[in-house]
Amino acid sequence: MANLTVTGTGAEAPASLSLYHVMTELEAVNIMLGTIGEQPVNSLDISTISEVSIASDMIYEVSREVQARGWSFNEEYEYELAVSEGEIPLPPNCLKVVVTGESDYIVRRGSRLYNRTDHTYTFTAPVDSTIVFFLPFTDLPQSARTYITLRAARKFQVTILGAESIEKFTEVEESQAWLSLNAEEVDQAGYSMSDSYLQENRG
Repeated sequence: MANLTVTGTGAEAPASLSLYHVMTELEAVNIMLGTIGEQPVNSLDISTISEVSIASDMIYEVSREVQARGWSFNEEYEYELAVSEGEIPLPPNCLKVVVTGESDYIVRRGSRLYNRTDHTYTFTAPVDSTIVFFLPFTDLPQSARTYITLRAARKFQVTILGAESIEKFTEVEESQAWLSLNAEEVDQAGYSMSDSYLQENRG
């Protein structure tokens, strides 16, 4: 197998070391399995191992919880929501939406928008919004994947082994991952956040 040029370094890596990539969901699940002493798996499609299913579901749940806060990587501004058959449906992966402009009387109800002034779901024109999307694990930056994995790993240990188990990943490591995620957010979003803000807005 030929050597691979690692983008960003200009150097070639031996084929045996060519797998330079961010964390996958499979790797995240294997990290979680390792915290309870289980061997890693080669696929998430293993219905005979309940721990794999539990770990995968927990990654999903924690990821949704963390992303609901809204980050530079999953929040979009001036996002137009179109009218469809007289209503404005929301994307299925919409975690949060705020209609912008002078439309603060328009709110989310279920999977569509509702006009609280006119008491109706009927709309005749599109609206602009700030919207937070629930993205797949593979679309997240590495810092978010790390934090979600460590947070899920600690919850996974308690679920499988009980509250008295010795945690492989401590709260300190989870907190460090949280700070790394927010440091990247500061770089991407171009603003500063105080320590108190980070503590209050932890995912």
